[in-house]
Amino acid sequence: MGGLQKQALTFAQTAAKKGHDVHLMILKSEKTENELKIPAGITVHRPDFHSRLFKSLSGILNYLSGHMLKPLIFKKIKDFNTGYEYSRYFAEYIEELERRHGRFDMIFLRGQGCFEYFHQFNRERCYCYIDGKPFHYQGFRSDKINRILYGFPKKFICVSEQLKKALLDIEPEAQAICSHNFLDFEEIRRLSGEITDPLPERYIVNVGRLTEVKSQDFLIRIMPKLPDDIKLLLVGDGKFKLRLKQIAEQYNCSDRVVFLGKRDNPYPYIKNAKVLVHTSQKEGFGLIFLEALILNTPIVATESIGGMRDIMKGEILSQQIVPRDPELLAEKIVETIKAPYQSSDVFYREYEASTAFDKLLSRLESF
Repeated sequence: MGGLQKQALTFAQTAAKKGHDVHLMILKSEKTENELKIPAGITVHRPDFHSRLFKSLSGILNYLSGHMLKPLIFKKIKDFNTGYEYSRYFAEYIEELERRHGRFDMIFLRGQGCFEYFHQFNRERCYCYIDGKPFHYQGFRSDKINRILYGFPKKFICVSEQLKKALLDIEPEAQAICSHNFLDFEEIRRLSGEITDPLPERYIVNVGRLTEVKSQDFLIRIMPKLPDDIKLLLVGDGKFKLRLKQIAEQYNCSDRVVFLGKRDNPYPYIKNAKVLVHTSQKEGFGLIFLEALILNTPIVATESIGGMRDIMKGEILSQQIVPRDPELLAEKIVETIKAPYQSSDVFYREYEASTAFDKLLSRLESF
């Protein structure tokens, strides 16, 4: 469950609706409790590469050197090192699938760091997605490692211009295009009407994992500065939850902060909110902004690293971004509650799934 996972499913579902034979490979061998529902018409595969790693001497040695020795030399090198084995497993698995289903026209490696696991896998029409800031290896032999990960012949699809720039800063010769994420507008609007919980009369909402990088604590701390009848709904779960509850108690606003936990369908809570407030320190793209725009929910966001400004642009939306200052954030929320702007399809129509998918395939023909 998460924005990246949701986008992968939207991508797969859009391709299936257009008549493509779509296969989805999930690199977790067992279904997890909070896994998103996979749309019909998609063939799912769950290879267990991790267990296979311990069934050969080379796999064991790669694992041990990657997790015990190399981290002493390179930060985060363990995934790169075991990638030599994972690349071979992946290639063999793809060959097995193709014997049964026919050759794949295109392969997309998606998921933060996914292509790092398979850095030795190269095929002409294989595309590596950059959904978050790429890791820049530094130190001994780092130039070679960065070239292996990001250099020719790999082809990258970056979901924001800022991520493309980050990639080119690491490897100036990297082959990369920017292609934004997209959404199924009709599905989002349909799901937004499925209300299962009683909702407060007036509330603001934040949607995302409860982690330090998402900075929900920043939002809780300004609750005393907002009108007393405004509640805060937190849609999501995570290891930061207990700390957030403690902060709510510290600021005497526990009765105004509602922890809803993970929700398969967050759209009713977004649609009926006075404002969607986004406080994350970084965001690869920011699907949540598009979702709020589609549902005509005003957005207030603090400055962050990532693709936020690819969406929050123009005279109206750019003014909804404020510095990471509690006073300015509280003022902007109150101002937006009193005088909300109206969303327009001009803000988001380029991200409609069917049209954006066709545009991407057209661009890949000459990439």
